[in-house]
Formats: sequence, structure tokens, C-alpha cells
Amino acid sequence: MSVPKRILITRKTGGDVSVRSFASEHGVELIEQSFIYTSSVRGLDIPKTDWIFFSSPTAVNLFVETYPSHVTGKKLAALGPATARSLESHHLPVTFTGNPDITPPANGKSFGKFIDANEIVLFPISQISRKSASFSLGEQQKVELITYTTEPLGKDVAAADIILFTSPSNLKGFLLKNDVPDKAILLCYGETTAAEIKTLDLSNELINLRSTDQKKLVEVIKRLIV
Repeated sequence: MSVPKRILITRKTGGDVSVRSFASEHGVELIEQSFIYTSSVRGLDIPKTDWIFFSSPTAVNLFVETYPSHVTGKKLAALGPATARSLESHHLPVTFTGNPDITPPANGKSFGKFIDANEIVLFPISQISRKSASFSLGEQQKVELITYTTEPLGKDVAAADIILFTSPSNLKGFLLKNDVPDKAILLCYGETTAAEIKTLDLSNELINLRSTDQKKLVEVIKRLIV
């Protein structure tokens, strides 16, 4: 395809500036827009655990802001580097960081092998979580607690040539006020988001990135437009 005028990513790219730098160098407009609304569940009785495993930067930020005292003295785990960076931005040490090149269930298995069998893990999740990272742990070893809620959020955005859908919820929020352009190339993270896109029966090219690593995303975009 010709060099696109606009790339849409349905969330903020965080501390990694790889995509922003690439877009700037090639004169491409980059839109980073989330299509979900998240809010903390307050007043919870947070259980005592050995670990807290965070699956996203959103989970980190909302939990730390709402329950700051409950991260003190805990061992902290992050599903991937972006989540680890969020913890570090709050000056919190990260003991385990998952591999962005493998799936959440695979990272969950790696984490299960990393911790002691008698340690208990808190998973702060939303009400729509698929619990894929905690699936491999036994029921006696995990506490899955809904600490925030996630809802689709409709926002108008300019039509883009490449759209990265980062989650099924962001896809649903996007569709509340936007249509998928006929010629746009669609990217997504993971099988669940890919499956949601396929239900729309679109003719657009769809590429499942699988990895959330920003440098790998840049490599894919380069192959598409350079």
C-alpha cells in the first residue's frame, strides 16, 4: 500500500516511543485513542496475599491509586513490559515480568513455575476479564478480585489507513460511533480480539500481531508501508 496518512491505535502506547518515533519520521499522523472507560471499584476488602499479578497498565494505575497501602511489602508481577513500566512509574519494584512474545496463558504458566507452591497471588481484574493469566494456578493459590470495571466508550475519530485494535472492548467502543474503512488494514493483539473482528465479516486484511512488543509492531507497519 502507499504510505498511509493516518494510523489509529486504540489505546495509549505508554512509555515506549517506538511507534511515535516511526510515525514522526515518516510523516504519518498517529492517533492513540482508547474506546473504553474504566473506573475503580472502591471499598473492597483486599485480602492478604504474597503476590499481586497485574495484567495491564490500567489495572496497575487504578489499583495503586485506590488501594496504595496494599502494594506495600508485596511481590509484584506484570504480564508484560508495559505493565512493568507502569509499576516502575509508581516507584514499585517488579519481581516478575512476562514475555510479550507469548500468550497470557503461557505467561501464567511461566509465573506459576516461578513462584513457590504455597504462595498466594492476588489478580486485580475487571468484570469482563477472561482470567487467562490466572487460569493455570490452582484455586487455593489465587484470588481473582474485580477491582475495576470496563465499559465501551464511543468516540468519533478520523478514518485511518491502519487500525490496531488492542482488545475486544476497544473494538466494541470504536464501532459505537465509527465504521471500519473499507481499505483499512486491521491489526490486533491475540486470538480473542481477532475472533471478535472476524464476526463482523469484513473484507479488510487482518493481521494478528500476537506479541504486544512495540518494536515488533513497528516492524509490521514497516513491512506494510515502506
